[in-house]
Amino acid sequence: MAHVLNHCGTHMAAATKRHNAVDWRSNSDLRPDITVIDEKNRTATIIDIAIPFESSKVAMEEARRRKKEKYAGIEQSLKERGFKTFCDAFVIGSLGSYDPANNACIRRLQNPHRYATLMRRLMICDVIRWSRNIYVEHLSGVRQYTDEQQVPTIAPYRRHNHN
Repeated sequence: MAHVLNHCGTHMAAATKRHNAVDWRSNSDLRPDITVIDEKNRTATIIDIAIPFESSKVAMEEARRRKKEKYAGIEQSLKERGFKTFCDAFVIGSLGSYDPANNACIRRLQNPHRYATLMRRLMICDVIRWSRNIYVEHLSGVRQYTDEQQVPTIAPYRRHNHN
């Protein structure tokens, strides 16, 4: 199952769509997945999404460690420019396991509590839905989505600028 959901080249397009479904909830298309630079307050937030196969708690922790390591250079560069930084990963297992360490990322994004709760649930549902599509397609050979089917139906929270 780990091969099918996370490593099979035949299903990489669907795995990318699964990743992008989580990324879309965060209202970001930057690389790393979520980057927020606040010049005025000199803060920088770097969050990247990982969807590992959750064979163990160690797998989730390892995915987080690799993502933080991957962006350590960007974080260091921002620190050298005087920014207070936050660099972390948002980790959801390909079977829907939610890493409680993700809560620090959600708090950092400053979404209202109600939306943060909804966002967690929707991201988990998105991952499970795409993993199911990947697995069923693998077993049946029948595509479970259309190429246009990329974006979830419920929009991410967007702060309103009242200036």
